[in-house]
Amino acid sequence: MGEPGPAGPTGATGAATPAAICSALFSSTANPTMSCNALMGSVKFVFVTVNGYDGDLGGVAGANAICQSEAAASGLPGTYRAWLSDNLGNSPSTTFTQSPVPDVNTDAAGSQVAANWTALITNGATNITARGGGSFTVDYTHDTTAKNGTPYSAEVAETYSCTNWTTDAPASAGEIGTPGQVGAPIPYDEACSASDDALTCFQQ
Repeated sequence: MGEPGPAGPTGATGAATPAAICSALFSSTANPTMSCNALMGSVKFVFVTVNGYDGDLGGVAGANAICQSEAAASGLPGTYRAWLSDNLGNSPSTTFTQSPVPDVNTDAAGSQVAANWTALITNGATNITARGGGSFTVDYTHDTTAKNGTPYSAEVAETYSCTNWTTDAPASAGEIGTPGQVGAPIPYDEACSASDDALTCFQQ
């Protein structure tokens, strides 16, 4: 019997499935498919930060940067802003993209928070999870923003925003809310030196 002939050429690799591509792109996220959807713009992520921060956030711009940093730490796509207002004209009503697509959680379930911007500012939201779906490690969130995305009140924006989120002086006060909620009544204020208040972050 003669020697075996040479092996034939290797066949072409089959096309990767969308699920496989998403898993490869977003292997570090809790829901790779939803992360693909967020990348493509059919949904927007919202989450509560894992870490707590005092009132010196570096202004609203600094709070936005914190949201962006925590999103990047979880491999989430997109640009993020904090649900936060000040006395300088910054608030979700003026700086957020008023998206027509659903806001969803970043956990494995990817549950819907609000159907769109209109639904968010009409109904508020009460089921926002911690980043990646982890347990909340904070008692409160920096807030100062009403359900419709405007400053909770002129007094809150001026007096209870830790000097427009630039001071951690104990004598200054910042309005806080409940983790997982936006648009709910703000319970009370606390010293800007408190360092255990999270941020609620929305993809733009």
